[in-house]
Amino acid sequence: MTLFLASAQGLERITLRGLAGGAIAMAGIAVMLGAPATAGVAIGPVLSILAAAACDAEANVVVKKLPLGHPVSTNAVGMLVGSLILLALSTVFRESWLLPGDASTWWALSYLVTLGSVVLFVLFLWTIKRWTASGMSYMFVLVPVVASVLAIVILDEPVTAAAAAGGLLVLLGVYVGALSGRREAQIQVPPQKWTAEAGDK
Repeated sequence: MTLFLASAQGLERITLRGLAGGAIAMAGIAVMLGAPATAGVAIGPVLSILAAAACDAEANVVVKKLPLGHPVSTNAVGMLVGSLILLALSTVFRESWLLPGDASTWWALSYLVTLGSVVLFVLFLWTIKRWTASGMSYMFVLVPVVASVLAIVILDEPVTAAAAAGGLLVLLGVYVGALSGRREAQIQVPPQKWTAEAGDK
């Protein structure tokens, strides 16, 4: 989705390498999931997931096209707007606002707020200004691979043939689509520093 949206908005060209990399990575995810074709999945959740993926893809393009700004200030604005939207939706759907009572929940929230949100978003902004929008989109297909490895290491889950084969396919897709043409695709301009002056331009 990112490749097509970036091409439609004049950021990138659709290349055979990009299409092949995306197809290989998607095949790897399918192998890792191993869901049977007869699995009963409602159309509503599937459409919601596709819409979320489209929003993520367009976010890569929008951030890439925005003027250079400091990642911390950009993160602060994004988190504030996102929080207000979530609070409004929570109010509309009359959700109960309760503080967690379990210590493990607080640990999970601490991770999600710091490393999983703030640090991740700052790294994302820093990287996308130095890379292509479609190249950055490959981080999403790497998530299940990293999650599987962590589950094996931390939770002592067994290594399955599907997880291993699918993970290797995903890595191959990332290499083909995002890394194999990196040298030729590099722009011969040194990356700008994150400064207030650069953000104003």
